Amino acid sequence: WLKASSCIIVMTIIITFFSLLSSASAGLAQPPQRVDGTVAWLLNLTEEAQVSSECVTGEVGHSSAPLDECLPFDYQGTTLYSKVSCNETTLLSGYWATAGCTSSPISVVSYAVGVCQTLPNTRGLSGVFSCNETAYTTTEWSLSPPAPSAPKCNPGLASATSLAVSCEVDASAIDLVSFEVAGPSLRPFLGYTAIVTGSNTVTATIPGLRANSTYTVFARALRRGESQGNPDAWSDVGLGSSCETSGTGSAPLPTVARRKKTTRWLEVYRVASGAQLGDFLDEHNGADLAAAATSYLSFLLATPNTPLTRYCVEIEDVTLRGIVTASPAGKPHESPYADYLSCNAGHCLCMHQIDRSLARLPATMIERMCNGTEYTDPRSSNSCRCPRSSTRQSERHVGRVMVPSPFVAYNSLSHLPLQIPADYPLPWRQSPMGHYYSFPSKGRCAPGNAVGEHGCTWQVSPLSHTLFSDDLWKVGLNVTPALPIPFVQGIHNLAVVGTAVA
Repeated sequence: WLKASSCIIVMTIIITFFSLLSSASAGLAQPPQRVDGTVAWLLNLTEEAQVSSECVTGEVGHSSAPLDECLPFDYQGTTLYSKVSCNETTLLSGYWATAGCTSSPISVVSYAVGVCQTLPNTRGLSGVFSCNETAYTTTEWSLSPPAPSAPKCNPGLASATSLAVSCEVDASAIDLVSFEVAGPSLRPFLGYTAIVTGSNTVTATIPGLRANSTYTVFARALRRGESQGNPDAWSDVGLGSSCETSGTGSAPLPTVARRKKTTRWLEVYRVASGAQLGDFLDEHNGADLAAAATSYLSFLLATPNTPLTRYCVEIEDVTLRGIVTASPAGKPHESPYADYLSCNAGHCLCMHQIDRSLARLPATMIERMCNGTEYTDPRSSNSCRCPRSSTRQSERHVGRVMVPSPFVAYNSLSHLPLQIPADYPLPWRQSPMGHYYSFPSKGRCAPGNAVGEHGCTWQVSPLSHTLFSDDLWKVGLNVTPALPIPFVQGIHNLAVVGTAVA
């Protein structure tokens, strides 16, 4: 199996399993498209809009709806009712539990009229409201930039196991281009991110491929200044080009920025639920192989075409004090990792009480830090409050928490007031011991910067590899849903995934 130290050399090896399984899978009729994770953003009970400057380019549409009509909608499986009123300066969106909208509303959220604002419950839409006597209108803009041109193959610059490619973008609007390499299935199994400099032509040499083979290369672009982990800031995938590993040159290693700090490498796995491409690590959680295989893969990979992506991450070698998520004992320790944060839809917050339960952290800690009458984050039902000193470290450094086997999560802890189950914590074994990680965007190194520059603490390698759920089904992954996940099922899946990525 690949170990963490193998991240240093993984860029040069031939990843035969990834390419072979991807080429054997059922293909897509069209190139993979960006998955828009937005919802009906106006149906938002708590989150206020934020002033934005993005209502300039990328207009994606208009929508209108009547004023002062009580309309039903589904909110997390419950039917609620909304009614909107508007004047020259303010739009009020009210929400009721009963039809008619005549009783006291359960929530009223206000929006400015005529002002560009980031729309709630989205990560990539901005909008402007206007209204007249009978209706209101929204004009929306998207962060998603135009797709790059179809990649161009440069065989004279490639080697027998690499591809030299380029594409065209608007360099003033784009930070990164992710080249996505696919076999005959058209499902990308390898990604390579290239930095956009001053030129509109973006070039990359993609290593780790099979000799004398044909691939289809797609490209997508990240809007300048936006988080790599925000899928709404990426363009759609452009047209693909067929390229061959038939060159005779020597493939160079990917460029590594100069180092200023002592660092180490992590091998991290992440499932991008509902997507066709990996969604990177910024403001996201990831897992090592043991935690991924023995815990959430049984649930998240139960749907076909779901990508499991392996990233290699370089992190600053530090010693942090007062870390309480380092072991199930929950006592403060010195640790090379910060306290773990729970990340949801691009927001990393104090570790969720359910996540604390799967880590078998003490019941007394959960009651002390997470019990109360209100959620700190209603969107995720997170009720936990971390000390400011812990949060400061977790917002700058990669966080980690142990994930024992057998895996179990006490989902009843999403309700307030908390009721700690009588059987908590479920007994666990010392081995295999997995880990979850949190990757705060404030600590991420800017494109081209080395770990340590400008205070950054982690950077992801440009090369990533992806397997899909149905690839793993074919080699025996057990996705039978159960909590707790039986220990033997976790051990079985660890062997299956470990062999697949070896």
